[in-house]
Amino acid sequence: MGKDAESLYSSMTHIQQYITKYGELGNAHMVEYFTKDHWNNLLPQDLRTDLMKLSVDQLYTLPLELSCSNVKNFEKDPKATVSIGKTLLSFIQESKVCHLGAQDILTKINDLKSALNYTRTGKMDKQLANVKSKEYMCQKKAHEITEMSPVIDALCSHCNTSKVLDVGSGRGYLSTFLSLRYQLDVTAVDCTENNTISASLRAEKFFKYWNKRLSGKKNISQASVTEVTTIQTPSAALPSFKSAYVSCDTELVDLQPSDSDITHGCVIVGLHTCGDLASTITELFVKHSFIKGLCVVGCCYHHLTEKYDQTEHERVGFPLSSYLKNQHVHLGRNIRMVGLKAPEKVAVSDIAQMSNSSERSLFYRAILTVILQEEFEMDISRKDICIGKVFSKSKSFVDYVQRSVKKLNLNCDKLSDERIMDYLHKFQPRFKEIIAFAMMRQFLAPAIEALIVLDKLCYLLESAESVNISQCYVSEIFNPIKSPRRYAIVAFKS
Repeated sequence: MGKDAESLYSSMTHIQQYITKYGELGNAHMVEYFTKDHWNNLLPQDLRTDLMKLSVDQLYTLPLELSCSNVKNFEKDPKATVSIGKTLLSFIQESKVCHLGAQDILTKINDLKSALNYTRTGKMDKQLANVKSKEYMCQKKAHEITEMSPVIDALCSHCNTSKVLDVGSGRGYLSTFLSLRYQLDVTAVDCTENNTISASLRAEKFFKYWNKRLSGKKNISQASVTEVTTIQTPSAALPSFKSAYVSCDTELVDLQPSDSDITHGCVIVGLHTCGDLASTITELFVKHSFIKGLCVVGCCYHHLTEKYDQTEHERVGFPLSSYLKNQHVHLGRNIRMVGLKAPEKVAVSDIAQMSNSSERSLFYRAILTVILQEEFEMDISRKDICIGKVFSKSKSFVDYVQRSVKKLNLNCDKLSDERIMDYLHKFQPRFKEIIAFAMMRQFLAPAIEALIVLDKLCYLLESAESVNISQCYVSEIFNPIKSPRRYAIVAFKS
């Protein structure tokens, strides 16, 4: 790990101050964009001026600036993609230094494997990544599995165990691959019984797929599979699937099959564990001495339970560290939602498609709020105003408004088509500014994610001495364009 606890505290404090500074921008409801005039109230004049000097195409490429190599001399950076005004440049610089990659803390994946003394080659993993198969997993999932599974295998080898507890296993992709590729003894646990049942069926299906296409053999008939591969039967190779809700109080031993014993040592893992579950897995690693290794990638930050919100919770997912708890740090759901944005992915997306779908949807919804307020005298602060995925079903703005009004059980006859179009014509000149505003919110995402990830790392460091944690790392194990939630927390005990 690149930093000690005091340096980590300093980084977290700086990131938290940045999030607080731009908290109103992050907390803004896009549906209230026009009714609360976010553009003029939340962005300073100089920043608005700099943004409006850019074309729509340039606005969409702004997130690429987070990847530029030189922060202090940004104007001279050869990777800079557009001409940027001074105020906007200053905002980007602030955002950039709060990126997790700027904290001198990330461990490269190969360095992580070296620290774990890992020597196994990855030819089979790359083979899976190149397989064009929709019958088992998509390319995004194949990327995640082939990048994460060697880390888990290395961790098991380092901790001298073959037993893995995969919590929040979902459809069982990771568990199955760990079993087949590395012959690890995996128990896959998911809280949804349907997931568990389908994962078990899918695992048996992939067992056949594995033997036919990934064992290095070509054109093998089903009848001869067991004669030419080292894996003889599915039951001998596949994970044990279990339906259970896992909390910090769960008796993990009860999750194991009768012929398996994790009390002599195991590794706990989780791939894109939703909300509080990544925190729960981290706490279980600290709590149980028989859990020797940890590898977890979190996601769905909007589902995190926070300690310092207006509701009392028995368990919380954020913050875990005493350092942030002592400061009563609170993000809020809107901020955490912004933390899920993927600037790198936006920057390489099709601009025409983005402006006609993502931002156009925001634009329509913001105008609809004006219509509901002015034409129907609705209290737009009500939380029950929900129209769902109307935009994707709508052929035009008129159709969108009529569908939305109908869904809210309002009188559609009150609004003529001409009246609806009057609203669109009124706000159409401001479409570019809503794109610019949305891009500014993209810049907050890396800092928010950094604080959530570093909180778990800080918690591990605070617990290290008492539970004998030897090392803990944060590694960017996925390609952010293929899989935006790409940071893995890896730790092991002496």
